[in-house]
Amino acid sequence: MQRLSAARLGDLLAGDLRVFGGPSTIEPLAGRIRAEQVSIVLRSTLLGMLANILNAATFVIAVWGSPDQTKAILWASVIVVAAGFVGLRARSSFRSAKPRSVSRRTAQNLVRNAFLFGSWWGALPVLFFGGATSAAQVVITCLSAGMIAGGAASFYTIPIAAIAYTLPIFVGSAVAIVWVEDAVNLPVAILIVSYAITLFRAVLAHAAEFTQRFILQAESENAIRRDVLTSLPNRFSFNERLENALVDAKQFDGHFALLLFDLNNFDEVNDRFGRAIADALLVEVAARLRKSTRESDGIARLEGDEFAIIVTCDIRPDQIRSLANQIIDGMRTPFMIEGREIYCRASIGIALAPTDGLDANQLLRCVDTALHRAKTLGTGSIQFFSANDDEAATRRHALERDLASALASDQLWLAFQPFLDLGSDRIRGFEALLRWQHPTLGAIPPSEFIP
Repeated sequence: MQRLSAARLGDLLAGDLRVFGGPSTIEPLAGRIRAEQVSIVLRSTLLGMLANILNAATFVIAVWGSPDQTKAILWASVIVVAAGFVGLRARSSFRSAKPRSVSRRTAQNLVRNAFLFGSWWGALPVLFFGGATSAAQVVITCLSAGMIAGGAASFYTIPIAAIAYTLPIFVGSAVAIVWVEDAVNLPVAILIVSYAITLFRAVLAHAAEFTQRFILQAESENAIRRDVLTSLPNRFSFNERLENALVDAKQFDGHFALLLFDLNNFDEVNDRFGRAIADALLVEVAARLRKSTRESDGIARLEGDEFAIIVTCDIRPDQIRSLANQIIDGMRTPFMIEGREIYCRASIGIALAPTDGLDANQLLRCVDTALHRAKTLGTGSIQFFSANDDEAATRRHALERDLASALASDQLWLAFQPFLDLGSDRIRGFEALLRWQHPTLGAIPPSEFIP
């Protein structure tokens, strides 16, 4: 029970709105929400700290020449020093790139700092209101009300931070008013209570709306980046992750591996069993890919039966080959789909960055070439890209281009191979074999141009 209560308190101090009836969030989405909340607070922090300094100076001027002058200067000095320090740190943080995620500890530290500032302002009416002149009391009341409003405005996306800041000021003001016996204090107390309740309700409403809007936006962004069939990241998401990996590799001399995974017999499954079975097969393949890889490995479905994996940890060639073998082994067991046993034959091509390139198009071309060689070598083959593949890839792309015009240019012709009946010693038929006579490369074997 104590552990559960501590966990709930930690959630509350990290900005969780469930205790206030707000929407529920889980990591890592909660971390992204905290990042946006802290960013919004930082935007107003420098101006807020300047307001703290000016308000403290206003109070010192209001009690100047009174017996509380020295004590007021000491109190205001703490505000000035703390506000200056926090303001400079906030300015430095705001200038740096906004983090994609913020930890619970960072949010809890923000709540703690808000409470410390609020407590020091809450001490103002307790320390000075009773012995102050009527004019100074008006100034203290206005400053306290202003700081409550300013705190609510600064922390409007984080209700617990707004409470941590404004509650001590509210309590301090209430204590000071109770101590001083004056007929005007009752309506003032009622006014402060109404004021605080109104502000708190507004903060809660704004925070809940902000969080809900962020959740909907995140869900929309996530839907754009997800493959509808397998729920894996799609090509759009893969391109983003690949670009990020390339940027890290360039800036920090990093390394990563790109694996391209393909089912050799997917078209056969699609033709034989139909689209529904083929789609169900892809869903099962995606599930096995998740089991065969780690959370840090970025899996994506590019199109059809083609999947890509970006590996940024343990990227020595032997480790990558071990991972590829694990993936291939995971596909060997037949898939049971609607009572049918379906066997998959897979191949994997691998390219390494920066060894094989630091450009997305170049790296994709290399891994595609490696996959093509793997499929040519047979089922379950794993091939790394090598420099020798460039010449073969260039020839293959040239043949693909030239094959489009080969028929129109009368470069394709038929060779007829007879079927001889040995019993009767008569020709029973012919097999027609397609041949390609390239104008510059000569005879192109069918094994090369038919695939």
